[in-house]
Amino acid sequence: MPDSKRTKPGESAAASLRVLAEIEPLLAPFSQALNEQQLRMVSARGTLLQLSPGEVLYAAGEPSDALYLVASGEIARLVPQEVARLSRGDFFGEEVVVLPGHARLATLRAAAPSQVLALDRELVDELVGAAPGLHEILSKSLRERLVRALARTSPMLASLPESDRLPLLTRFRCDVVDQDACICESGASCTGLSILLAGEAEATVDHRLSERLHAGDAFGEVALVTGSSIPVRVVARERSLVLRLPKPDFEQVRQAWPQLAEYLAALAEKRLARLGHAVLEDAPVFPSGPLPPRVLLIHGESDTRQGYTRALGEAGFLVDAAGEAATATGLITSRRYDVVIYSPDPFEQAGTVLLRSIRKHDLDVPIILTTRLRAFDYTTATARYSVVRRFVEPIDVADLVHTASRAEHFHRLTRVRREAMTRLDSSGEWMGDRTGLEFHFENALDCLWMAFQPIVSAVDNSVFGYEALLRSGEVLLHSPIAVLRAAERLNRVHEVDRIGRDRIAAQLEDRAEPTMVFINVHSEDLRDEHLLDRKSHISRFAKHIVLEITERTPLDEIHDLGLRVGELRALGYRFALDNLGAGHAGVGSLAQLEPEVCKLDASLIRGVDGDSVKQDLVRAMLAVCRDMNILTICHGVETRAERDALTELGADLMQGYLFARPGPPFPTVDFAAIGSPPPRRG
Repeated sequence: MPDSKRTKPGESAAASLRVLAEIEPLLAPFSQALNEQQLRMVSARGTLLQLSPGEVLYAAGEPSDALYLVASGEIARLVPQEVARLSRGDFFGEEVVVLPGHARLATLRAAAPSQVLALDRELVDELVGAAPGLHEILSKSLRERLVRALARTSPMLASLPESDRLPLLTRFRCDVVDQDACICESGASCTGLSILLAGEAEATVDHRLSERLHAGDAFGEVALVTGSSIPVRVVARERSLVLRLPKPDFEQVRQAWPQLAEYLAALAEKRLARLGHAVLEDAPVFPSGPLPPRVLLIHGESDTRQGYTRALGEAGFLVDAAGEAATATGLITSRRYDVVIYSPDPFEQAGTVLLRSIRKHDLDVPIILTTRLRAFDYTTATARYSVVRRFVEPIDVADLVHTASRAEHFHRLTRVRREAMTRLDSSGEWMGDRTGLEFHFENALDCLWMAFQPIVSAVDNSVFGYEALLRSGEVLLHSPIAVLRAAERLNRVHEVDRIGRDRIAAQLEDRAEPTMVFINVHSEDLRDEHLLDRKSHISRFAKHIVLEITERTPLDEIHDLGLRVGELRALGYRFALDNLGAGHAGVGSLAQLEPEVCKLDASLIRGVDGDSVKQDLVRAMLAVCRDMNILTICHGVETRAERDALTELGADLMQGYLFARPGPPFPTVDFAAIGSPPPRRG
């Protein structure tokens, strides 16, 4: 607090005492919480501040260092527009107690000549420590104040009558969430709708930041609208207040206020699209109505740039204009665009660099190029960076606007396609053009890691080994299938597999006693000389490695399969045939491979306890494998009933969520919690 606002030295206590005596009848909540001695402490140590009209007591974002009581005058509360007037007897600044260490939540400014009594943090902490009831008074006051402000400022509630907003918000309960605490977990079942009332949080997908959430932001709507599990993990980055509306209550709200449901559906669509693009924007992006399409216009000629900007703006676009590549690069990395219109200098390398930068940050955004050189060859740029159209200037501006509108519509369709893929296909595959794919593939290589899932013995409830499973921290290539398909397109399959094998070898080196590890390999990997190299990291552990070859890959195409398998066995490797019963492998390939292990496909295992046809198939396959001295792994066991049925059918080994989900090395199995299976037959 500036010294100019304080009373003169020596007058503070007397003035404070006089003011307190005047307003004490208005402070019933404080009087009930504090005894006479504590009230005298307030009068003795409080500081009286004199404020002139328009003078700011503190601004939003400043550190919280005191609690205030209005002695006279009027104080306006702004967030950023005025949302409330405080008068004689009101108190404010409760975050100093309720959210310690939190910045100020609003700006407080004198609306008239005013006197305010300031109680510094040390004094307030002493009072709360001596009178816990004061904390609840201040907590309740802050909650009610923030809820009233939310009712006036939330875009989510903008379509509701003002008289309905507070009644709706009173259905939410308010929780205090500590810093770094998880508010909701990715993959968990939906529990309801949440609103960040105060504080800041971060939403992440596979440990990568997806969005920052600020006060007033709603979340949880994606799971509510789609009926799916929660797609992101939300963690409080500072002590926060969170409003929560349980799922059953949400259904009532949906019926009472259908316009709110419409808003949340649009919000879910935008957030799903944003998750797909994985571009971080710090500002809220979910207003009450649909977002206008946003164009990035890059043109070096000022007059032309202004003309294009004006025409696009009149057509309903939001336009960010840049005159040079450096400015445009900063813009493209900070927000998502629906269309990019670019006039590169054909004689400067910066043009190509910027096109590459655009594609690195957005695989799909439509790019429109303009130039004054009719003879300039755009063939390379069009092919490499997926340019949708080229114009030779001067051009009909209406034609440019029409092209931008069509491009934006196609871009929206692309986003819907991405969402559909996310909802209907868990592969996470999204290729885009080659330049963008190369960029995201390189990111994926940097953040590849291996998860491990136990394979257990059905005979004695022990861990037989682990399957190593590829995982990626790259949002646009987040699944193993997406990484491998990208690798196939870029002809870099061997590179992915080598990195994976090196990661596995590093984990085995750190383990006191080696364990059996099953490694998924593409049939093409059998031709990789790195796998046969005795000096490779993984070769040191060959006796503990089972190479698991998917049956969905045709083995007949490898003409020297028998020779390759023999060379690998000589190093100590063993073989497993994956997905038995769901692929391409014929008797000839099976004979050439002569696997030590076969995995029964999960489609045969799921629901086997209640399906007599599946039981007959599994029983027959187990018998054939047993006759050939081949171990079997029943993959995809999720229930005790499935485990028990497979045990009775004579299964050797099992794997699935019943025992443990894939995780960092090496997950344990709680056999006591699962219980013992029935005795084996035969």
